[in-house]
Amino acid sequence: MREEWLGPGERRGVVAARNAPRSSAAEFEAYRHRIELADRLLLEAVAFRFKTVGQLMDWKRLHGLPCEDPAQEKVVTRRARSWASKIGFDPALAEELLKLLIAEGKRHSLPEPIPGASAEVEPESALPPSSRKRSVAVP
Repeated sequence: MREEWLGPGERRGVVAARNAPRSSAAEFEAYRHRIELADRLLLEAVAFRFKTVGQLMDWKRLHGLPCEDPAQEKVVTRRARSWASKIGFDPALAEELLKLLIAEGKRHSLPEPIPGASAEVEPESALPPSSRKRSVAVP
């Protein structure tokens, strides 16, 4: 049985029962509040993901490992599709969202190439971890 996903731990029947008779204006505001909460949780989760990706990139550099892992990226996008299917979310959209997060994680975590540097030098080994550019602030 596929459940309709409404939020962390919520199913349609549970939410409907909990939010039963209200005035139209109050119900409207309640929906807006839930959307605002979902937006905040989403942004906090993305900031946490970027922070963790940055920490992983530092660890990989410290241990001499390549920062990019195309095989793992495929695992992540397949897992996103699977999770999405289980919660009634569009698997293709879930995959695209994760691809965007992966691309942005790389953009924020990998150092910028050094102008005029040899193409044979991997960009992640060209700069020390402390000189990387990160523009995501995490509380």
